[in-house]
Amino acid sequence: MSEQHSRAIVRLLTAMLCVMVFFVVSYLAGTAWAGFGLFVVGFVILFLLGGAVYCYQSIRKEVVTARDQGKPWIGPLLTLPSMVLNFVVFGIGGLVWLLNNMSFRDALTSVPGWWIPVVGLLGGFAAEVIEGTLIDKRNKSA
Repeated sequence: MSEQHSRAIVRLLTAMLCVMVFFVVSYLAGTAWAGFGLFVVGFVILFLLGGAVYCYQSIRKEVVTARDQGKPWIGPLLTLPSMVLNFVVFGIGGLVWLLNNMSFRDALTSVPGWWIPVVGLLGGFAAEVIEGTLIDKRNKSA
């Protein structure tokens, strides 16, 4: 078993122990419903933070690999986070659409900053085309 797997198992067992202790204490204190609510909120926050860290690490690795190989890297640096943010905007827009009686387009445009990932995505595509053209010209002249 590799060292990473054993670390992951230790972290999982530690998290399970913390959850069990937290629920036992909240049950004994008579606030089991509050404990469960805090657990769910904490779990969602940790899940989102873990996803953001994983996404950042994968984007960073891809950008460093592309830069070391002489491939375009500014475009992916802009487009990958914008793609993730587009899913976030669609998710929030979907919740607004389900909870209110409005069209999906109005629900999407009611999300603050809905245009930022769209502009980032289009800018990333433009940067990738420009950078690819410049790299091709540099490789042809060398």
